[in-house]
Amino acid sequence: MNKFLSLIFHIIFFVLAILSLSFITKIPVKYLPIIEILPFLLVGISFILGYKFNRSLIIYSSLIFILVYVYILFSGPFKSHQQLLSLNSLVVFLSINISLLCFYLERGILTTIGIIRFIFIFIQAAGFTWLVYTQYPQWQNLIFNIVIPALEIKLSYLTQSTFLVILLSIILISSSYLTRINPFRSAIFVSMMLLLYAISLPNKDILNLSVLFSYALLLPLITLVGESYKMAFMDDLTNL
Repeated sequence: MNKFLSLIFHIIFFVLAILSLSFITKIPVKYLPIIEILPFLLVGISFILGYKFNRSLIIYSSLIFILVYVYILFSGPFKSHQQLLSLNSLVVFLSINISLLCFYLERGILTTIGIIRFIFIFIQAAGFTWLVYTQYPQWQNLIFNIVIPALEIKLSYLTQSTFLVILLSIILISSSYLTRINPFRSAIFVSMMLLLYAISLPNKDILNLSVLFSYALLLPLITLVGESYKMAFMDDLTNL
């Protein structure tokens, strides 16, 4: 698959994923439980295929996505201020880690550096959860701080600090993509945007969340299969 066409496909996938939410109400009730557990099934498939093809990025990204999903599902009801802190912390966690992934080089999965990356992700997840539940004052000041007073941000639940983190993340990911075109980077980036949209949903409906997170997990899988097929059966020099 041509790199440019791959990027176009990811953008179209993003649009279709958002539009498909309007069809959820038409899904038969008997299939709804399957949709709710679908993200977990896709994570399992991501781990299996990532290990089989030695693609650690798909494993790390699926781990980050499912941690965000689990947090949203099982975090208790918050008061309005803590809920705002929770959502912005989730966005910061997601943006930082996906930005880092786009600069990671494949170094194996069960290698020393691979295990260190796993530990690093879990430590961050535990740290962000602790910061939210304890409402750590310094963390609140950082999240709710007005970095640029002249810049007024009114985007859903986002604070100015969080918006600037997203903006910086987009710049970093774009720069990494320009320096080395990689379909996995664009797939992971589009998946991140889907999750940012999912987090912004006002009612946090379980079906909408499950569908969006499933799409976010599915896109890197499709990219993995497409790239693996290309490497195995296609020759760029002869177009065979």
